[in-house]
Amino acid sequence: MVYQFTGQFPKTEIYGLTSQFRRAAISIPANISEGFKKKGATDKVRFMNIAQGSVEECRYYLILSLIP
Repeated sequence: MVYQFTGQFPKTEIYGLTSQFRRAAISIPANISEGFKKKGATDKVRFMNIAQGSVEECRYYLILSLIP
């Protein structure tokens, strides 16, 4: 859905907002899955925190892109 949404952004944003938004969206499940396989609780929590940060980053990009 992020790729569909950002595909509507102006072409001038391809290396800016579009790229950042897509990278942050991909980071969420990637960090969750990587953290899932870690043995220690500290490592698991660290990767979940990174994923949570990426969620907030995506939330900001949504707000930014929906401002008229």
